[in-house]
Amino acid sequence: MDNEKMQRVNRQNPCPICGKPDWCLITSDGSKAICARVEEGSVKKCSDSGYLHILIDRPKSQQHRSQRSFTVGLSDVPGRDFMALQQQYSRQIKDEQFKSLSRQLGVSMQSLKRLNVGWDGKAYTFPMSNNFGNIIGIRRRFPNGHKISVTGSKTGLFIPTNLAKSEPLFITEGPTDLAAALDLGFDAIGRPNCSSSVDMTVEFCKGRSEIIVVGDNDPPKKDGRRPGKEGAEKLAEKLLLHCSSVKVIYPPDDIKDLRCWFNSGLMAEQLKEAIEKCNVFRIAVEPESEWELPAPLGHFNLPTFPLEAFPRQLCVLCAFCETVAESYQVPADLPAMLVLSVGGASLAKRIVVHVRGDHWEPVNLFTVVALPPANRKSGVFSVVTEPLAHFERLETERLAPMIEQHRNQRIILEESLKHARKQAAQAKKTEDREGYKKQTSEFLEELSKLEVLTSPQYIGDDATPESVALLLNDNAGRFALLSPEGDVFDLMAGRYNSNSAPNLGVYLKGHAGDDIRVNRANRDFTARYIYKPALSIGVAIQPEVLRGLTLKKGFRGRGLLGRFLYSLPQSLLGHRKINPCPIDSKIATAYQDKILDTLRLEPNIDNDGKPCPHIITVGSDALQEIDRFAMQVEKELGPGGDFASMGDWAGKLVGAVCRIAGIFHGLIYAASGNPAKAQIDAETILGAIAIGEYLIPHAKAAFFEMGADPAIDSARRILDWVSSEQTQEFTRREAFNSLRGGIQKVNELDKPLEILVNHGYIREVLQERKGPGRKPSQKYKINPLWLTQNTQNTQNSHTNLISAYSAQFAQEVML
Repeated sequence: MDNEKMQRVNRQNPCPICGKPDWCLITSDGSKAICARVEEGSVKKCSDSGYLHILIDRPKSQQHRSQRSFTVGLSDVPGRDFMALQQQYSRQIKDEQFKSLSRQLGVSMQSLKRLNVGWDGKAYTFPMSNNFGNIIGIRRRFPNGHKISVTGSKTGLFIPTNLAKSEPLFITEGPTDLAAALDLGFDAIGRPNCSSSVDMTVEFCKGRSEIIVVGDNDPPKKDGRRPGKEGAEKLAEKLLLHCSSVKVIYPPDDIKDLRCWFNSGLMAEQLKEAIEKCNVFRIAVEPESEWELPAPLGHFNLPTFPLEAFPRQLCVLCAFCETVAESYQVPADLPAMLVLSVGGASLAKRIVVHVRGDHWEPVNLFTVVALPPANRKSGVFSVVTEPLAHFERLETERLAPMIEQHRNQRIILEESLKHARKQAAQAKKTEDREGYKKQTSEFLEELSKLEVLTSPQYIGDDATPESVALLLNDNAGRFALLSPEGDVFDLMAGRYNSNSAPNLGVYLKGHAGDDIRVNRANRDFTARYIYKPALSIGVAIQPEVLRGLTLKKGFRGRGLLGRFLYSLPQSLLGHRKINPCPIDSKIATAYQDKILDTLRLEPNIDNDGKPCPHIITVGSDALQEIDRFAMQVEKELGPGGDFASMGDWAGKLVGAVCRIAGIFHGLIYAASGNPAKAQIDAETILGAIAIGEYLIPHAKAAFFEMGADPAIDSARRILDWVSSEQTQEFTRREAFNSLRGGIQKVNELDKPLEILVNHGYIREVLQERKGPGRKPSQKYKINPLWLTQNTQNTQNSHTNLISAYSAQFAQEVML
């Protein structure tokens, strides 16, 4: 390999094999890569540089390009439709190819078909899914046994069709071991290798009672490590936090994996006997010297915004977010969330999504991005909202003569009304008085019918609830509050009216599309109703603003906080480039044109000749994806689920995903003038779902910052009690007694204790059961490093916790 033809990977163009931004090399056309980390799937080792991977199926749209060389209009595709790709491959495979693969692997055709195996013309294909069942990548297996993933694939799980809920669930390494487990009659899923997809596997297994992890007998490395054994046991450790029984089994010493074991004559009964003899997996308790300082409560590993979720037709949005993020040296999450807000605001009242039956969704969004000061939020806001401001200026110039004409007409009518009233009051004859009264009535009626024309205002950043209602009324029912500051929340709470309850109705109704009644102080003004208003909110605030929002009257109880989509990206302060690339003008122009297309979209006309939104429907394939996602969300809303403490937010997540999909669809088809001509497809929905999945951990972090998670609160109270008692270990029963009054049932301790284990404050102590009788209460050992550190802080209240954004908080947890 001639290294002179290779170039280093970077953050904008990471390694396609390991996904890292350093050490690795890639050719300029993206056909080959030398990965310094991943050996699996390579064709050879290139001295000390790494392992050579041939990316023979890399599409032109995925070829390496720098941000500088982006050209608007090219078919640059940030992601691939792996579902459609796998469906194509599944149609191409013939029975003879199934039989050949079945003979080669020694597994049945039926099991291979349950894995949706396909054929791409050169290799067999095995789809990889996330824990929601969405296909996110494809693994290729050549007839010679060589394996490689389709370019752009994400590492996922091999999940067979018709997977039941029976116990136990086997977790194998690779799809062929999975096929063997299916042939043995067991429910099973597979991982691509011994170390991948750990978190995804844990999420999939939540709710299962009995798990069997099948490890491979990999030969030891030069350093004595056995990756198959290490990977299986690391997965088992994670599963133990969510599943009551986890066992790890291995084939006999002379057999490599489960498939080879099966091919050697293994029967289901023999495997069951091996499982019975196997002990339940336990985490070994390290010596105290091996304890580490616990992670602060509220420490979240938050994902970055998935720019690849933008549909391929909207690659310009992906490029725009990248160039803005590069120029201002901010996380791409900030411009991406604002782009969603601007897209929703520009399409509000122009389209509406009809999901099915009585489920309708407008497309206006409430979004919040939290970043510390000095992150150039104002500059990013100015760039992203420029199309709205530009359109507002154009419309103001266009309507100025008409507005002046209406103003003059109103003045004339008002003066005529005043004159008629005066004459009626001074008339001495009855018939004269009646005549002037009639004129007065005619002028009043004409005034009431005269449309009030004002200069359009599509966006604002400082408006009281009453002003928001009037702005919605004056702008045909749509308005956007877009601000780089947190004043919006102060105004919601009633900054200028602190003695009364906050007027949240206009925000709640503006998000949901419920009618609003508008009154004015002018007695001649007839009350107006705003039919199906669409209020958009997009704010970038400092993390400090989030804290205590749940304490503001009505914010949580009336459902306001549950309507926002939150993003808490990692600040780049301290790591920013001094001289970054400026915003690409071609990309900025293409973005502005895309938004202006939506703003110029004319509304539909109903049967009465009145303007109404275009109705966007959802295709059948897309509906199936929505249903899968909705089921995953629903099962976590119940007691003990991930969303139990934030049901007000998670209960609206599926609707938010449909709104985002509607925004994508509108942006794609607005230029045609008829966005209803096509249905929302599966690719668009999957992109919206990917953003929904991104939003979940960010919402958890936001609600933690707002002090809204009772599990976190209970975990803090346990630590308060431990600190005051100065005990080195405690039982589950003792912890329950310490929280009496705060929790009612013992199982409500599951989440708080799990949080403390995951953050490194406590570990479960293994106890042997001696004789018959009740099982002993679970016992936990306290992290001695935290106990020592906390000795001097026992009087501090947990309410004085410094935020996770503070460097001091990362060093000491004050409880």
